[in-house]
Amino acid sequence: MQKSVIITAGGLGKRMGSDLPKQFLVLGGKPVLVHTLELFHKYDPTIEIILTLPNEWRGYWETVIDKYYCRVPHIVINGGEERYHSIQNALKRCSGTVIAVHDGVRPFVSFETLDRCFSALNQ
Repeated sequence: MQKSVIITAGGLGKRMGSDLPKQFLVLGGKPVLVHTLELFHKYDPTIEIILTLPNEWRGYWETVIDKYYCRVPHIVINGGEERYHSIQNALKRCSGTVIAVHDGVRPFVSFETLDRCFSALNQ
């Protein structure tokens, strides 16, 4: 089964009171979003990762992946006005036979949980 994961990272973190969206805040030496991409790549190096970002933050993301040497293969898609628009945009690019959706600021999901989720898709 070929897996795809859509990682949504369109939030602006307004409630946090930061000028920088929370997906770009540094945690443990690198941005939260880098941790999330690395998690999925470590879980399954063949997984197709589709990342949705607001268009205005795509340039910033390029500087992040260079600065933190993030070499996880992924495709960046423009996010939409709402989360479901972002997912809709990403679904058009997914090639997996199963597709998961994950929040980019949730980098601590266990491999056991991912196994259970992907296994459930086969039932």
